[in-house]
Amino acid sequence: KYWTGERPLSVATAPGPPDGRALREGVLGEAFLRTWLGEGSEEAAAGWGGDAFRSFDLSGRTLLLWRSEWDSATEAQEFSRAAERRLLSLGPATVRDGFLVFARGDWRFGLRSHRGGVELVSSDSRPAFEAALRRAGAAS
Repeated sequence: KYWTGERPLSVATAPGPPDGRALREGVLGEAFLRTWLGEGSEEAAAGWGGDAFRSFDLSGRTLLLWRSEWDSATEAQEFSRAAERRLLSLGPATVRDGFLVFARGDWRFGLRSHRGGVELVSSDSRPAFEAALRRAGAAS
């Protein structure tokens, strides 16, 4: 989409934790998502419309909030299924607050689809992760 001059959609992330220090914010983009999904998943990222992320320091722990919008609900579902396959490498998923939750060690990853978009919450702080899931659920 970069080469065709298509501008990304403006996407807002969920609010961060009140006790967190903002580290970075920005856009990951279609090219990064293709890389993250891995070989053979190029089509799953092709419907990318825009995204935004914010990361926070929580007394030495990290919280990442990411939202994306897609060209259609079908494209969002295609990406979400590919992201789920990618995260299944961490182990089986559980469901909490509308998110599929994957875990490995201290890290938790929550993935959900929403109205033509996909959202990811990740943290190595279980309390921060759980609070972020609750905030995201309350905001939807």
